[in-house]
Amino acid sequence: MAEQHINTNITATANFSSLTAQLQGITAELIKLQTTTIGLNKNLSNQIGIMNRSFAETLRSTGQFATHFVTLTSDVDKFGKNLDAGRMKLSHTLMYCKVMQRKQIL
Repeated sequence: MAEQHINTNITATANFSSLTAQLQGITAELIKLQTTTIGLNKNLSNQIGIMNRSFAETLRSTGQFATHFVTLTSDVDKFGKNLDAGRMKLSHTLMYCKVMQRKQIL
């Protein structure tokens, strides 16, 4: 069996200064566009907020609807709080897992 060795040297030189200048120009234009669209989004967000508040006020003014704030805690939140507080024992954890499993099946 003959051994074959191939040695290659590839040297490439290029001038990318014009490409770099174009990329910097494009970057500047994109920054301007982003600044403009952020301003539009803020204006649109403000207008949507005003419309939502107006709609809610109109509904409440009819007397058929009311606004109430409630705090919702899920079973997962309760489990996490009890676990963090050290109030969960292994037997409670297994029982909790079985209950949750039944809820998912139903």
